[in-house]
Amino acid sequence: MKRNKMKKLLTLSTALLLSATVLSAEEVTLKLGKQSVDADGYRLYYDTNPDNKRYAIDFGTLLEYTVPGLECGTTYYFTIKGYNEAGESVPTNDVIVTTDVCPQLPTIPEGWTIDSLVLKPVQEN
Repeated sequence: MKRNKMKKLLTLSTALLLSATVLSAEEVTLKLGKQSVDADGYRLYYDTNPDNKRYAIDFGTLLEYTVPGLECGTTYYFTIKGYNEAGESVPTNDVIVTTDVCPQLPTIPEGWTIDSLVLKPVQEN
């Protein structure tokens, strides 16, 4: 006798499911606090506009994902949706992250110029 297996649509409503850590001016790591037993995988949605998250990354069943290639000094809005054969869940609440500021070159004081820069290889011992 065949069993009729139907997965229910997911609900990931707890804001605590998603946390973020800024790694650098261009990278953020997102962590999912726990997995849903009904989820076949997860999709991360993000953008600089909280109402229109244009970027989506399917990271399967991983509980941690690092998003590379972000712009420095920029605020991003991240959310997660679980999915299974029944469709996608409602999104988690947004996690708002501002990446580190862009590295700045030193300013040259007025009346000074840079004559030359010398690069030397690191000497191995």
